[in-house]
Amino acid sequence: MPQSKMKRKIALSRRDTNKLHSYGAKTFSEVKRYDGEGNLIEVITPDELMSRPIGSTIKRKNMHGKRIYQSRLSKTNGEGSMRAWSSLATKVKRGDKVDYKKEKL
Repeated sequence: MPQSKMKRKIALSRRDTNKLHSYGAKTFSEVKRYDGEGNLIEVITPDELMSRPIGSTIKRKNMHGKRIYQSRLSKTNGEGSMRAWSSLATKVKRGDKVDYKKEKL
C-alpha cells in the first residue's frame, strides 16, 4: 500500500531541512595554502569560506554579459580587480603570509 500524500509531504520537508542544515559541511571543506617551497601559509575554515563575498548574485541582462562576467569572476575568484588579485597572488608566490581581511581587493 503506498504512503499517503501527507506522509510523503512530511518526509520531503524533513529531507529538505536536513540538506539545508548540512549544506556548508558538504559543499565547503578546509583549505590549506602553501608557498612555493611547500611551507604551510594558512588554513582557511569552511565558515570563513562561506562568509567571503563571491558576487554571484549580480544579475546580467543577456547571455553575453553573463559569460563575460563569469569569466572575470573565475580569473579573480570573485574578489576585486585583476590588478589587485595579481598583486595578492605575487605576495603569496613570494611566500608572504597574507591576511584576507586586511588586503584591499
